[in-house]
Amino acid sequence: MAKKKLNPRHVPVSARSLSMDAIVDDAMKDDMLHAWLLVADTLLEHEQISSDEINEMYSSFHDFETTEASVRHAERLMGTSKRPSPDIGPIATAADLKKLKARMKDLALHTALCMICLNLEESGRFTEEDLKRIFLAADITRAEIERGDESYGHLEDKVLEQKVNVR
Repeated sequence: MAKKKLNPRHVPVSARSLSMDAIVDDAMKDDMLHAWLLVADTLLEHEQISSDEINEMYSSFHDFETTEASVRHAERLMGTSKRPSPDIGPIATAADLKKLKARMKDLALHTALCMICLNLEESGRFTEEDLKRIFLAADITRAEIERGDESYGHLEDKVLEQKVNVR
């Protein structure tokens, strides 16, 4: 007889699986790549920018210090959804841990998008309205990915077809 599948809401979490460093590292693993894919796809489709121009932006990208003020400024420029909160309460079960990991991944991607927005603003090529439009379109694509209608792999293929270097 087949064993009954365990409900993750009832599986306790071991102390070893609660390593915040490992959870943060895992969340940040592909955040910048995914953020650039969202933005590059939007720029190529909606902003009449060549792949060479996007490659130039990507190569001149620099990491901004992500202070609270800089993130708030980028969020205002992007005009998109609020910053995800990693706070879910106590972590007692595998389901709680899975929820925390998903929220940390969302937070890492949001932070990466903020850094890209600050870089685009600094380039002087885009107005605030342009940035809002770009990041709204990227947010829509991100929602499609979360629903399963789109994937980062497919997005990468589309962007690479335009010969954009996102790695």
